[in-house]
Amino acid sequence: MASKALVELTDEQRLPVFSDLTAASINSNLPRGTYAKLAEKYGVSTVTIRRIWYKRHNVTSTEEVLQSIKKKREDNCGKKPIPDEIISDALKNTTLRQRKTIRHAAASIGCSVRTLVNAMKHGVVKKESSSLKPSLTPKNKIKRTNWCLSFADKRSMEFSKMYNYVHRDEKWFYMKEATSRCYMAKDEASPHREGKSKRFIQKVMFLAAVARPRYDEEGDLIFHGKLGIWPFIQLIPAKRSSKNRPKRTLVLKPRSVDKETYKEFLLSKAFPSIFEEWPGSRPGKILLRHDNAPAHVPGDDPDIVSASNCGRTSIDLVPQPPNSPDLNILGLGLFNGTSPSTIEELVTELNKAYEQYEPRSIDNCFLTLNKGMECIMKEHGANTYKMPHMKKSYHRNNGTPIENVVCDESVFNSAMDALESVE
Repeated sequence: MASKALVELTDEQRLPVFSDLTAASINSNLPRGTYAKLAEKYGVSTVTIRRIWYKRHNVTSTEEVLQSIKKKREDNCGKKPIPDEIISDALKNTTLRQRKTIRHAAASIGCSVRTLVNAMKHGVVKKESSSLKPSLTPKNKIKRTNWCLSFADKRSMEFSKMYNYVHRDEKWFYMKEATSRCYMAKDEASPHREGKSKRFIQKVMFLAAVARPRYDEEGDLIFHGKLGIWPFIQLIPAKRSSKNRPKRTLVLKPRSVDKETYKEFLLSKAFPSIFEEWPGSRPGKILLRHDNAPAHVPGDDPDIVSASNCGRTSIDLVPQPPNSPDLNILGLGLFNGTSPSTIEELVTELNKAYEQYEPRSIDNCFLTLNKGMECIMKEHGANTYKMPHMKKSYHRNNGTPIENVVCDESVFNSAMDALESVE
């Protein structure tokens, strides 16, 4: 049988308990089981009954007995919790360096870790992570605002669905991580990871291109939007023999990327894949968006111009605003985490991850991009915004998927007014 909680009885409730104890006593001794019977009768713990009986020792008069069994503890007693307002104000008055961990934050405001954990449960304190963002000049902000305004329709305020855009970007993938975290069983040994240097971890660059997926009226997929992913690697003869292979064996090595290498990949891999995979039979213009990296070739390069024209469509290179990785789909999320040991495994795992990437996830990235454009317009080109949650999966599961993002008219007009004031 579970024990009852300790209940603090009032003075009026203690008197009948003491009377029953006195009536049951024989020569100032209680029969066996008296505490349990009275605890069951009054709905309290046996400890509470025993404490009342022991307090009557060393007293003689009736008045002293009644005084001894009274409650000694005041109603409002014990350690008082720190008000939420004080915790909030104390955190605001400390530097960010003093609150990188919960222990440092508790020490900086002079409270216990448990107090700060309880404040987090109450919603007074929250855990935030921030990433380093590019520094923007006033000209950068103007270009970002103009770029976002160009995708919003002035009448309907709907953002463009970007069906004629291809987003292309490069990404470095490291063969190993300097630090790794995982969850393990209690009796498992900690994994042993080693390398020659933490500062010089081998890495491989990949070039990827995606477009917005297409669906028919019934919601069936007709174009997945994945146009290809290509590693910058090359086969080089080994200069020395080792335990793994003899000398002059062809081994895969990362390839340095410059303008010529980038142009080669565009002409031999990206352009043919786009022409082959692009849906529809009507001629049109495809806009290939990329950032302003020094290795990128301009759109008026003669080789690019001659190769970008096909019988039914053409490709134009469109640079995005400078210092704006948040305006590229591939910067908003595409690849899964990998842990390869060789370049061959890295290429295999990334190709597999790219093939398994859901078209719905790519479509969600386009919706996130449109919402990010509205946030950029609201901040007049700055990147100080926080991306709001759109509940894309919730709406899709309830049968009301978000097809497009509509810009707030006041945000649009505010961005227009900000540009006119600058001009």
